This record gives sequence, C-alpha cells and structure tokens, in this order.
Amino acid sequence: MSTEYQKKFFTTFNEPLSRHTTFKIGGPARVFAVPSDKEELKKILSLSRKDSIPYYILGNGSNLLVSDRGVDGIVIKLDGLFKHFDFRKNLLIAGGGIELASLRREACKKGLSGLEFTVGIPGTLGGAITMNAGADFSDNIGKLVKRVEIMDKCGRVKWLSHKEIDFGYRCTSIEKGSIILKAELKLKSASPVSIKKRTDSIWRKRKRSQPMREKSAGSIFKNPAKIGTDSEGVCPFFAAGFLIEKAGLKGKSCGKAYISPVHANFIVNRGNASAKDVMKLIEETKKEVFKQFGIKLKLEIRIWK
Repeated sequence: MSTEYQKKFFTTFNEPLSRHTTFKIGGPARVFAVPSDKEELKKILSLSRKDSIPYYILGNGSNLLVSDRGVDGIVIKLDGLFKHFDFRKNLLIAGGGIELASLRREACKKGLSGLEFTVGIPGTLGGAITMNAGADFSDNIGKLVKRVEIMDKCGRVKWLSHKEIDFGYRCTSIEKGSIILKAELKLKSASPVSIKKRTDSIWRKRKRSQPMREKSAGSIFKNPAKIGTDSEGVCPFFAAGFLIEKAGLKGKSCGKAYISPVHANFIVNRGNASAKDVMKLIEETKKEVFKQFGIKLKLEIRIWK
C-alpha cells in the first residue's frame, strides 16, 4: 500500500466499523479516512484509483449493515468544511457531512419549517439525500432540495439541480460512487413554536411505534408500494412491518439479533449480535413473507460485504 496513506486525513487502519454504525455491528475497514475539504477528498479518490482499492462513503452509520469481516477498502467519513452550514433567508446551504438533527434544530431557531419529519432519523444530510430519506411515502428530503453539489469517482465536482435528479422511494438517480459535498434546501417561514410543536408530535409518535433507544439500522425493508388491486383498480398499501408481524415473526431471534416486538420492520442488536445473525433473520423474513403473501420484500438498508 502506498506510503501516501500516512497523510493526516487517514486517521487509522483496520478501524472497527462497529464503532461507527447505529447497529454497533461490523468488522474493520482496511483504511478509515476523514477528509476535511474537497482537496483532501480528491486526493483520497486519486489514491483509491491508483491502488485499485474501492471506497465507501459513511454518513452517520445508520441504514447500514457491515459484514463481520469488515470491508477491504477505504471508508470515507466527511468532516471539517463538509459539516458547515449557512442560512440565506429561506435557503439552507449545508455540507453533506452534517447531521440532520443539527440542521433541524438550527432551522427551528431561525423559524424555518420543512425538516420536522427528520426527527428520529439519525443520519447525515448527504446520506439522507442519497437514499431520499423520509416518512413513508409522504415527506421526504427530495422535496426540499434545490440543488446538490457532488464529486464523482474521478474527483470532478459539479452541481445538479432538482430537475436533474429523480427522487424515488428511498432512492435517487445520483450516480453510484458520487459523493454529496453540499446541498441547498428550500424551507418555509413559520413560528419556532409551531415548528417545535410539530416536531414533538412526530417524535412522540416515533417513540411509541419504533424501538428508538435500541441498537438498530432503522427500517430493514422498503414498504411495498402495491399489493394487489380491487375492482376499482385501487392498489391497497401495506407496510413491510405489517406483513412481517402478520407472518408471525415479531420477536423472532437469531443469536443476539431479534425482530423488534415494538416494530416488526426493525431488527435490534441485543448486545453483541453479528452481521451473520442479522442476515439470517433478513433471509428468513423474506422467505416467510413471500411464502404467506407472495410478496418479495426489498432491502432499505445497505449491506457492506
């Protein structure tokens, strides 16, 4: 491996990724890099190409399951300038590495509404945009995006307008391997009191219906959009958690991983669960739901092998 990997923005080798995921699961990263600006990030991508080592972008470690073997590549976690933000009237300009919670709190202080639905989502802005994070099919981060600054795998930087990005259900058309450096979000003026009231209401609902204080990666599966049709051509909607619960899988365990009795679309790490435990539960859940309902559940979480 090149001696250039000793540069300051590479903090460590063989860094346990269990320290950096909300699941608290995952083996080591061959290289763990923390760039603080665009030039450092370009250098990392250049070394990645030079040594033919793949790279992975780590946000806040939510919505992610890392294998017990870890990843034989460079894991990049944005820091420094990538966590800066600013407000220009109703426009929020923020780096891809900043946590959603910080932006939501600051927007509330400024009397700017739009981010309330993100309460309880433990991700970064870049990660949220990449997967178009949201609340079911209603609120999502894509609705707020004016434009996004990205760096592609060759280190080229460009801006993409909202019209140039397709925001789907838990996905976007942003090219795989691209890194979100910065984004501009359009918010709406509202009183801090009303914003806090709505935020608190959403938070109370999530605390009642989701295992918020346990170690998990959030929703494991996407909600199926269409399940059959009635005589009028209407497509009834059932959530993945509903299907898993009806399949009798709530509370099912494997090792130290178990399907939450609070919300069946959450798998929880009881203490020292392995990625293997979680994967076994995922496969058994997919198999049983398909057997009982003929529906193929699709993963919402990402898996690093």
